[in-house]
Amino acid sequence: MSTKTDWSKVNLEALRQHLIDMNEVTLKADAVAKPVDGGLAITVTGTGRTVDAIQRMALAHARFIEKTHLNGWSAKTDALPDGVLWLRQATRRRRSTFAASALSEFWSAGTTTTYTTSR
Repeated sequence: MSTKTDWSKVNLEALRQHLIDMNEVTLKADAVAKPVDGGLAITVTGTGRTVDAIQRMALAHARFIEKTHLNGWSAKTDALPDGVLWLRQATRRRRSTFAASALSEFWSAGTTTTYTTSR
């Protein structure tokens, strides 16, 4: 399936700002992920401009996931002084079971995984 973008309808400056935020979060944010019932809780933090980018990105992506239930997930965010707490959970029982078993492959029960960028 091919998706065609009508670039005459795209706000290029908004897209540019979004890509700048993506770069900021990818390269400068820290994330600690922890499995929760049926999903994943991720604390994403940073300093300075990175905090603003984290909050914009997490909110935008959570809204999209919540609206579309992308891949059977729901998403919620809570702002933190230095970033966000992002909760992603399966919206269906079948997916919840899959998510829990998939997560167990990556994390032992009760442990967290920390992703740190070099600054």
